[in-house]
Amino acid sequence: MYLIPYWIILTEKGSLFEYNDDVYTSMFEMSTKILLEKKIRNPGDAYLYNVGFKKGYQITKTYVKTCECLTSFLNPNIKSTSCDIKHRNPQRNLYRCKKEFFRSFDAALDYALHIIAILNLIHLIVDHLFHQEISGFAHTKNHYLKELNQYRQILGKPPLTMNAKLNVMAKTCAEKLAYRNKLIAGMKGDYDEVIAFAKHGYGFYLIRILFDDYFFTKHNFKSKSIKYKTSFKRLLSCKQRIVGFGLSRNGYGTFICIKFTSDFW
Repeated sequence: MYLIPYWIILTEKGSLFEYNDDVYTSMFEMSTKILLEKKIRNPGDAYLYNVGFKKGYQITKTYVKTCECLTSFLNPNIKSTSCDIKHRNPQRNLYRCKKEFFRSFDAALDYALHIIAILNLIHLIVDHLFHQEISGFAHTKNHYLKELNQYRQILGKPPLTMNAKLNVMAKTCAEKLAYRNKLIAGMKGDYDEVIAFAKHGYGFYLIRILFDDYFFTKHNFKSKSIKYKTSFKRLLSCKQRIVGFGLSRNGYGTFICIKFTSDFW
């Protein structure tokens, strides 16, 4: 039996389906590609598991207990069948991904999603650049600060200083976001914040992406863009003095939190 994870991507025009970093417009199209790629002779042996939903930078996991047979997506005349992914007796649960065995389905799923990511050569290169949990993402934080101050210099603003206390607060925030697997704005205090989610290693370029988006479209204040541009606009303000960065990785990417304030602590 094959158990294949996939995502549902929610867009304004409808739903898309993501498998192995490729996006499909229909379940039929995705199912056909899976059969060819996995070389599955009997479609009845393949079951699809919906990991969750993606909408913009927001991810919501489903934690469903069943998976659906692939055959019903290939032929609508075939009655849909499903099976439980967990046995009532935990001791009877055994899952395999490649040559690895797991007693926990969630552990097997996280491993499978990770394997899918690193098998892509481009993502492997980017992950090597960005996967720095052991060093506390020190290189990425310094890169953020350097690039941010370069943009502030272009705008004629004084440089920011990285603050240890804000780093701790930002790290705590990022870990909370990663644990919940969702972007949640923090409570207002004596500081402002920017939060983001980056798939694989693309978070390394977060500051550049935010600056380009703000600088080249800042005169076009559409209703959809005001919410996430306001905080970054304040980050470029001459009033800001200190900044802190926090990053936390889960199985799907990296959550990032930037905290900053105009006061010296």
